[in-house]
Amino acid sequence: LDLSKARLSALVVATTAAGFLTAGGPLTTMGLTCAGTALCSCSAAAFNQIFEISRDSQMKRTQKRPLVQGDISPMHASA
Repeated sequence: LDLSKARLSALVVATTAAGFLTAGGPLTTMGLTCAGTALCSCSAAAFNQIFEISRDSQMKRTQKRPLVQGDISPMHASA
């Protein structure tokens, strides 16, 4: 969950759901849309961490991320 930044992705999904409810679409379509949005948001966060390993290792705030600490390899993170 650290790799996908679950809290940030949850906020993205919440705004998607709010927009969908405001537009008045069917609930089954909203569920599928939110699921797809969650998958896209989580994968974007993971790929961002892959690309930013060198920068993340230099900042105190991001030094404990799984890729920086070597808990998971970039190859496994991209799979």
